[in-house]
Amino acid sequence: MTRTNKIIIAIAGLLGAVTYVRYDVWALELAHRNASRDAECVIKRADGERWAACKFGSGGSLWVQHEKGWAATNGKAKQLAETLAQRGNKGGATLYSKGGEGRIPPAKLIELL
Repeated sequence: MTRTNKIIIAIAGLLGAVTYVRYDVWALELAHRNASRDAECVIKRADGERWAACKFGSGGSLWVQHEKGWAATNGKAKQLAETLAQRGNKGGATLYSKGGEGRIPPAKLIELL
C-alpha cells in the first residue's frame, strides 16, 4: 500500500468518526426542538460510557448512552423523554425516561449546565 493510500484511508476514518459524533449531537438537539426546547448539546466519554449534556433555559438535561439511544439521568431529561413519548419525536434521537437511574454523570458534564 502506498503512502498516499494510507493517508487517504486515515483521513476517511477520521471524517467518519467526526460525522458519527456530530450526528449524535444533531439528533439530541433535534429531539429537544421536537419538545419545544432550543438546546445546545455536547457528548463526552467518561468511565467507559458516553454521556450527553444539553443546555436549555436555566438548566438542562443529562443523558447516558443506553441500548440504541439515550437514557435520562436527571429530572429535566426524564420529563423531556416522557413529553416526546406522547408527542412523537420525528427524526430525533431515541430517548428513554428510564435506564439511567442511579448513574451519576461526570462533574465536568454537570458544570456545562
